[in-house]
Amino acid sequence: NVTGVQTCALPILRWVFETFKPDYVFHAAAYKHVPILERYPMEGLQTNVLGTLNTARLAAKAGVRKFVLVSTDKAIKPTSIMGPASALRRWRCSACRNSFLKRNSA
Repeated sequence: NVTGVQTCALPILRWVFETFKPDYVFHAAAYKHVPILERYPMEGLQTNVLGTLNTARLAAKAGVRKFVLVSTDKAIKPTSIMGPASALRRWRCSACRNSFLKRNSA
C-alpha cells in the first residue's frame, strides 16, 4: 500500500514498482489547482501528463494486471489548461494500453 509517490521522479517510481510489485495501480495524481496551473502551465503539464505517462509505462513494464486512471476532469469543453492536460493524459494512457495489448497478444 503506497501512496503519495512523485510520478515525475523516475528513480523513486521505479523503486516502488520493483519493491512492491503491484498487481493493480490506481493512478489519480494530478494538480487540481486551476489558478496555479493557469499561471504555471508547464508545471501542470509535466505532472499531469508526463507523470501519468511515466506511471503507465512502468506499470506495463512491471507486468501490472490492471492500471486504472482516475480522473474527474471535464475535458469536453475545456476552459483552462486542465482540460487539454486531462485529455492528453487519457490519450497517452490509451496509447500505452494499445501498445501493451499488441505486445502481449502473440
